[in-house]
Amino acid sequence: MSDLALFFSWAEKPPSDISPYDVDGYIQYCLSKRLSPLTVNRRLSSLQLFYYFLSVVNEEPIECPVISKRYFLSKPYPLPRNASEEQIKILFLLIKDKRDKAMFTLMLECGLRVGEVHNVSLEDVLLNDPPA
Repeated sequence: MSDLALFFSWAEKPPSDISPYDVDGYIQYCLSKRLSPLTVNRRLSSLQLFYYFLSVVNEEPIECPVISKRYFLSKPYPLPRNASEEQIKILFLLIKDKRDKAMFTLMLECGLRVGEVHNVSLEDVLLNDPPA
């Protein structure tokens, strides 16, 4: 209820007059207040459920102005942190299999991702120095 109260006090319009452009403006307003994407998504979800409720209880349904694929914000993911030299030494002490050590070395030293290491074949590896 509080999400709906916040939206409609911001919009100052009845539910039947709300358009997707109003939702655009509300999202910009929320982001300008530095609200997290999760909070904005929750508010949009509340608004969407409210319009669903209106479509069920009213004989003449009101079209929902919240377009799911257009509005919902993606959650930001934190960047990976670098491992310290001590953490890397501990990791390599725990790895016993030579193949696993080679895979982790490739990821660490060459910056390969798991999928890239998975797709490496013996033909991809140069065992001797390349010709001059």
